[in-house]
Amino acid sequence: MKNFVWMIVMAIFISGCFTTRSQLKEQSTLQTQVSSIQQAKADTDTRLEDFENQLRQFNGRIEVLENDSRYFREAIAKNEEKKKLDDELLENKFKVIQDALLKIEAELQKMSVEIEGLKAKKSSKSSTTNATKGNYQQAEIDFGNKKWKQAAVNYQKYRDLNPKGKYYAEASYKIGVCFQEMGMKTEAKAFYQEVLDKFPKSRTASKAEYRLKNIK
Repeated sequence: MKNFVWMIVMAIFISGCFTTRSQLKEQSTLQTQVSSIQQAKADTDTRLEDFENQLRQFNGRIEVLENDSRYFREAIAKNEEKKKLDDELLENKFKVIQDALLKIEAELQKMSVEIEGLKAKKSSKSSTTNATKGNYQQAEIDFGNKKWKQAAVNYQKYRDLNPKGKYYAEASYKIGVCFQEMGMKTEAKAFYQEVLDKFPKSRTASKAEYRLKNIK
């Protein structure tokens, strides 16, 4: 009988040891997971800070280019009566500046979308953001790959879902670009004109006006 009681006591003791080891192992695993999450958050914060610094630099470059563009537009308007050679020179300079501005705008727009994604991930609301902005992100990808028809469809989906969205003017302008690239000039003009009517003082309106004037 004593031996039986002794065996029960030993079994309880050994079971307690195994339980303690199991708990220690779980605690170690949990600490590893917490460290990984903290590292991922630090990496995300660093990337976000880098993107915001680049965004400030792009804004500065755009402001300089816009000032130059405004100067040349005014110069062209004041010198309409001058020699044809002078007019052509100003037009060429304006075109170079406008093209550079379009390229920077495209880079800035792409970066803005990435920043929005990082902010959404940081605040754990990525699913909500994708529901409202996903079509625009996909449209940007299709636009960059020159898939004009699919890009126009996704830009329109974004417009339908976000009638007051941040990128509504840009989406409208790029639908016009897609139609123009597909040879549908009448449809392209309609979207450029919509941008001019609804957003006359925006940078997007300047781009739309430039393309509208150069459609042949």
